[in-house]
Amino acid sequence: MEFKNKEEAFRKLQKQIKSNTRSISVYKRLSPVLMSLFVFNAFIMFYNSIKNVENTIQVLFVSLLILIFLTLSLFHFSIVKKKKENRSLDIEIYKLLRL
Repeated sequence: MEFKNKEEAFRKLQKQIKSNTRSISVYKRLSPVLMSLFVFNAFIMFYNSIKNVENTIQVLFVSLLILIFLTLSLFHFSIVKKKKENRSLDIEIYKLLRL
């Protein structure tokens, strides 16, 4: 019975690590796209400020820049958190296998 519990715990930890790794890879794939969108948006905002385009468009670009920046920050925070979680899960697996 103890062996089954260890095996179930091992499988659960493996699934969690796999899920975290998948999330990290999605965040890493989306980050460059958002970064390039951020830069493109900044250039468009700069161009529109030179042409003195309407103030509502400026507000839209600024809010989009802030939203993209916050999303990128959230991605970075999630990646760091998932990596730490994976390390702790690896340690738990090691302790489980050692017993």
